[in-house]
Amino acid sequence: MSFNVDGIIVDEILSVLAEDFDGKPLYRIIQASEGNLDVTAETKEAKDKNGTLIKKSYTAKAASLSITNAMLDLNAYAHTTGSDKIVASEDNKIKVPKLLLVDSGDKSVILPDEPIEGTITVTAVKTNGSLGKTYDLSAASAATATEYAYNKSTNSVTLPIDFDASEVSEFLIKYEYITGSAVMIEQKGDKFPDTVKLIVQVLYSDECNKGTSRLAYIIIPKFQVSPESSMQMKTDSTFEFKGDAQMDYCSKNKRLYYIVFPDGDVNE
Repeated sequence: MSFNVDGIIVDEILSVLAEDFDGKPLYRIIQASEGNLDVTAETKEAKDKNGTLIKKSYTAKAASLSITNAMLDLNAYAHTTGSDKIVASEDNKIKVPKLLLVDSGDKSVILPDEPIEGTITVTAVKTNGSLGKTYDLSAASAATATEYAYNKSTNSVTLPIDFDASEVSEFLIKYEYITGSAVMIEQKGDKFPDTVKLIVQVLYSDECNKGTSRLAYIIIPKFQVSPESSMQMKTDSTFEFKGDAQMDYCSKNKRLYYIVFPDGDVNE
C-alpha cells in the first residue's frame, strides 16, 4: 500500500538550512519559534460600468517566507547584510574598541590590551553618570594636574588629579586595539544578500495518527534573503529571517517551492 497523507498538523520548525547552488551548506537556523509561508497573486479585473466584478484573472504568484528565531543567529544575520561573518585570527586581526570605567581614587590603571597609538581618551564621569572634562595626554612621562599619562613599557594610564572628588566618581578610559580573537559583522550600504537554496525541516502529525510525528521538507530552490532586519537589544529578543521565493525560470515546472512528506521519516 502506497504512503499518503492529507490532513496534517505542523507542530514546529526543526531547522532551516541555507546552501549555495553547488549544495554547500552556508548556515543553519535551529531555534525557530514560528514561521509563515505566504503566497500572494497579482490580478486583473473586468468590471461593468457600475464597478461590478465580471471576471478576475490571476496573472502572477509570489511566495514569501518569514522565520522568527528565538535568538540572533550571527551566521544568518551576516548573510542578510550581504557580507560574511568575520572570525578574527592571528593572521586576520581586527580593530576593537574598549571602554573601561575606573574609580576616580585610582592613581594608575594597567590596561588589559595594548592600545593603538593615539586612540586613548580619559574622561571624567560625574556621580550622576554624565560625562565631564576630557583630559589631554601629557607630553611628559608623568601625569600632571590637568593631563593623564600613558606609559608604554608598563601599558598603564596615570590619571589626572585636577577634579572635584565630590562631583567625579569615575573615569572613562576609551581606546582601540588589535586582536585575533573576536567576531565581527559588517553592515555595508552597498552590499546585499545572495540568492540561496533553502530547506526548511518541519515536524508534523497526521490528523488520523496524532501519536506519530513525521518530518517534512519545504524546499525553496531560489530564495532571495531580505536585507531588511531588526536587531532587538534585550534578553527576550527574537530575530526575523525573511525573504522571497524566486521562480526557477530555467526549470520547466516554474517552481516557487515544493513540500515533500517522505514515508519512513518518523521522529522518534
